[in-house]
Amino acid sequence: MRIPHFACPVFVALVSLGVFQASALAQPRPLAPDLAERPHLAQADLLRQAKAALDGGESRRAYEMLKSQEADFIGKVDFDYLLGLAALDVGYPAEAIIHLERVLINRPDFLQARAEIAKAYLKVQETENAKRELLTVAAQEIPQEVRRAIGNYLDLIKRDEDALKISATAKGIAWRGSIESEVGYDSNANFGTSSSTWLLADGTRVLPQVSSKPNPSALFGLAGAIEAVIPINGRISWITGLRLSSRGYPSASTLAQSQMDLSTGLRIATEKAQFNVLAQTQNLRLDGNAFRKATGLAAQAQFELDPKNPGARQWGLFAQAFDLSFPSAPSRDAKRLMGGLSWATTLSPKESLIGLASLYSGRENAQLDTLSYSFSGLRGLMSRSLNQDWTGQISASFEHRSFDGMDTLFGLRRTDAQTELRLSAERSYGKHWLMTQEITWTKNMSSLQPNDYQRSQWRMSIKYKF
Repeated sequence: MRIPHFACPVFVALVSLGVFQASALAQPRPLAPDLAERPHLAQADLLRQAKAALDGGESRRAYEMLKSQEADFIGKVDFDYLLGLAALDVGYPAEAIIHLERVLINRPDFLQARAEIAKAYLKVQETENAKRELLTVAAQEIPQEVRRAIGNYLDLIKRDEDALKISATAKGIAWRGSIESEVGYDSNANFGTSSSTWLLADGTRVLPQVSSKPNPSALFGLAGAIEAVIPINGRISWITGLRLSSRGYPSASTLAQSQMDLSTGLRIATEKAQFNVLAQTQNLRLDGNAFRKATGLAAQAQFELDPKNPGARQWGLFAQAFDLSFPSAPSRDAKRLMGGLSWATTLSPKESLIGLASLYSGRENAQLDTLSYSFSGLRGLMSRSLNQDWTGQISASFEHRSFDGMDTLFGLRRTDAQTELRLSAERSYGKHWLMTQEITWTKNMSSLQPNDYQRSQWRMSIKYKF
């Protein structure tokens, strides 16, 4: 993980000045105060050997020596302290924090442990925690030269944080964008029914009108997106994004649609997790007329199960809350809530084989019972690198919807079971160009025959990323 530019001089100062030791410029870091009182010779021998390795610059050997005995001695102040030092020296600051936190729980007055944990916090960009530990030590009775050193470190951190905030809007903004065009074919652009006849509540059989039957059409589209990521400090960023898209159907011109998506919010990143909270609005127009507007919040949290290998295994939580409004049909206005769990893992690093899965459920409450429903579903995706340029993906999803009210025309309560399969392949051309070919098959099995449909789509897109 990248260390903030202000952290390096702080690390050097902490080590070279021997913080919390009056004349420790050339002295090794001390053991926990209670080491000499330990009665177990095996433990004492282990700690003496580990300390000798640390003092001799063999941090890796000390780490492996202590790690192999962790099950036997974890929770012992002197053992946890040395293991925390070794983990910090070999480049595992997150693990060092865990060990040193255990030390401070048992020995909150152990000032050297607070110095070491402050260094570990700085390495994982947790500046506020580092400052807290330094201020805790500064409140104790310590030599004046050490107190001046701590003041210098805190001043240095503050100056660099202030400089980062000032310069963020000028040169810290990360811009990302894309332009994409697509062509393809849709076998059922209007979601036409698969049923040849409909059975009404009174037993009457009727034939669907032409407008209710599948309308196949070619498709073409154009989309553009831009996103700005503005750093606030080492862990927090402000994100704003805009996406505009349109799609046309030559054989079904009334289904032409255009959409605008705007989002803004915060991203908080630590070594072990990432959190996103975004306010979003979406405007969808159909055949040139306002069709639907959605406004709400989306939140997501992702947690690393292996912080030393980011992206190898992650699990997450996500939630959405939206108000949906339909200008031409206010009776369809609704509130939608959804939440779920996600899982992602690297199955084979060599082949870039990645698996993702998610479970979710939610509720959409409309003014009419026949339009209000509960839903739940699951999704799965596998992605694999096919060669240097090509990446293949296969995904499947299933969603069940159960509506509240009884449909008076058909005399049934509507339930849907929708299945979707998708197969795609992407090829990159340099750093900026990406070509995607995709086939999607969708089947919605509904108790209400007008909503029972099947759909196949093929599309090819060319995207330029900048």
